[in-house]
Amino acid sequence: MPSPPRPVPPMSLPPGARADLGWCLRLIDAGDREGALEACERALSQAPLHIDILLTAALLNLDLGRPGAAEAQYLQVTDLRPTDPRGWQGLGRTRLFQGAPGPALANLDRALSLAPPSPELLHDRSVALTQLGRLDEALTAIDGALETTPNGVRFLGRRARILERARRWEEAEAEARRALALDPTDAQAALTLADTLICLHRGEEALARARETLDHQLTRTEPSRDTLATALDQACRAVRFLDRPAEAAGIARAVLDRLPDMGEAARALALSLWWSGDFASAPPVLDALLARDPADLEARWLRMLLALRPLYATTGERDAAREDHRAAALALAAHLDGPDAPDGTRLALFDPLAQGYPFHAPYHGPLDLAAQRAVGHCLSLVQEHWAALHPTPRGERPDVGPRPSVVLVGSFFRDHTVCKLFKAWVTDLDRSRFHVTVVHLGDTLDAQSADVARSADIFHHLPRGGLPALTLLRTLAPDVIVYPELGMSNDTLRLAAIRLAPVQAMSWGHPVSSGLPSIDLFLSSDLMEPPTGHLAYTERLVRLPGLSIRYSPAFAVDDAVTARAATRRALGLDDATPLLLSLQTHAKYHPDDDALLARIAGRLPTARMAFIDARPPTPKGMLRARLDAAFRAEGADPGRQILMLPPMNLDAYRRLNLAGDVFLDTPAWSGGNTTLEAIHCGLPIVTLPGSPMWSRHSAAILSSLGIPETIASNRETYVDIAVRLAQDRPWRDALVARATQGKTRLFTDPAPGRALSDALDQAIRRARAGKRP
Repeated sequence: MPSPPRPVPPMSLPPGARADLGWCLRLIDAGDREGALEACERALSQAPLHIDILLTAALLNLDLGRPGAAEAQYLQVTDLRPTDPRGWQGLGRTRLFQGAPGPALANLDRALSLAPPSPELLHDRSVALTQLGRLDEALTAIDGALETTPNGVRFLGRRARILERARRWEEAEAEARRALALDPTDAQAALTLADTLICLHRGEEALARARETLDHQLTRTEPSRDTLATALDQACRAVRFLDRPAEAAGIARAVLDRLPDMGEAARALALSLWWSGDFASAPPVLDALLARDPADLEARWLRMLLALRPLYATTGERDAAREDHRAAALALAAHLDGPDAPDGTRLALFDPLAQGYPFHAPYHGPLDLAAQRAVGHCLSLVQEHWAALHPTPRGERPDVGPRPSVVLVGSFFRDHTVCKLFKAWVTDLDRSRFHVTVVHLGDTLDAQSADVARSADIFHHLPRGGLPALTLLRTLAPDVIVYPELGMSNDTLRLAAIRLAPVQAMSWGHPVSSGLPSIDLFLSSDLMEPPTGHLAYTERLVRLPGLSIRYSPAFAVDDAVTARAATRRALGLDDATPLLLSLQTHAKYHPDDDALLARIAGRLPTARMAFIDARPPTPKGMLRARLDAAFRAEGADPGRQILMLPPMNLDAYRRLNLAGDVFLDTPAWSGGNTTLEAIHCGLPIVTLPGSPMWSRHSAAILSSLGIPETIASNRETYVDIAVRLAQDRPWRDALVARATQGKTRLFTDPAPGRALSDALDQAIRRARAGKRP
């Protein structure tokens, strides 16, 4: 944070204080901030109420990262001389440093009311407004600074950053380059340019810019750790975008060689190792960091996170990782509740989700509720402190009449699985009983978004959520908030961890308990839940009838014959060769299920079995190596029978479904949308339901269609059903015909909407009566 103009010591000081302050100013010029603060404090002890000495001490404390001391001194200035704008501006800057842009803006506006707007003051206002999401106002403020200082590099860099936040990336790039043409060493402009190039999908240029900033900082006698940390993060993101994750580990090690105690670099190294597929090497890096600094919250969160893997080579490896994750999660919760717990300000500035979320925790076994509660406790604690640090004024609540207000908040109200599953909830909620608002936090708006907007009473688009979304939800003051897909987006998790409505619910867009104490209800499918399903949630389970949804398919299949023939030709298959599809993300493939697929291949030697290759961070080749070994053990030929296809777009995926003969569901984690799309494309499904709800999606879908014949009761029948489907075309065609006739029910069933309305109405009544919803 830049320093305001240095105060000139007045002549009315005692001689000793004047000498100490003069010495302080010389040490500032020499770059010795610690020595300067000591001299300033000696001067302050002789003249404790002197405004200029207080301002100098406050500024030094802020520059040295001591916002508490700076705040106390700036408050003293505003008490002693409330008409001095310097005290209010310094207080505003301090609160920006503390992550409180709302109070900061109020202080800066007070300074603005006391003096003509200086470029520095307008710059600071633009920072506060940017953090509050008021980007148009932020641009106006920084443009005011540029009117008087048109070539101010800091102001041009700030303008570039605002444009980058506003997703006006081409303009942001131009402004950042303009700043760098004036000062090639300006860190803010360089970092903004790298971020912008990543957003423009120009990974090589972004990496080059980030590395240039890193190299410049590493050659300095006293590098800026904040700048280094940001440039390192950019470089790591750029190489992940370029699908070269192992390169990031080398970059992080170069920073650690220069600054061995830099926690940000150690965390970047651990994360880079994990992303590169070297999963075992990541936790020890964090263990060493925590041994040096047990209070490193970011390292504690990352240690819990990186214990998990998206895919495991063996069941034993999986079990060890799950236990490691549990221990790290419980240790994190114990630290937050223990005697050395961080204070509220530290928690408010901690953003664990910036590093990730334990998304893979349930993929290879039942969810560990103790670990998930620990994660939820951490998120709730952090986000409640963050919300308290941003006491945004509540605007005027929309007039919704006497009806209770229901707000659906999500990041995927667009052409996405979640939208296909839950879009009908917006339409089907009883409008005679509820006013329905949708808040879409995703970047993209498309035709599906437009459909949702037409169905809602009010539709808001707030990309990435944050403070604007928090402010909006406080203003809406809803009776109910429903999050369809908690766990799939950090933006929704940040809000869901805060109590913003009397009733807060989630559903099965990510079918796993949140562990959040702020979520009351889990809205689920009665057909998908086992009898003991309620034991799998920290929320109260609400069983909605059938699938709990009306599915909304996103494509037509009127070109099925042509697409099937063309796709099979491209794969080198004639129409007689059975093509079995297993098209799930690799995290859904349990090591114990490899033999299941291999046994099918062994009994169908002429068949082909298609998979879609991994996306990062799952290492390419890991699943293939497992399958190859299992196939050989069954006497099958993996080189001929396995088709490992590259990741593909939606149209290519649809055509692949149309080319297939059988869809093999993954027992550990069943298909949901993939199963519905396969049925829509005329594919029969073979499935083996397990105990967790997320292993029972396909069985529920087939039950609702009245096709229990392909729901296996054990592994032997799973293999038998798959083989018969591949060989017995008349039986297969008859099942497909029945599914095609019945699938209309999936698109038109009104019962889930009525039940959802009843469930929310009951929860509102319970909350108003002072009971748990």
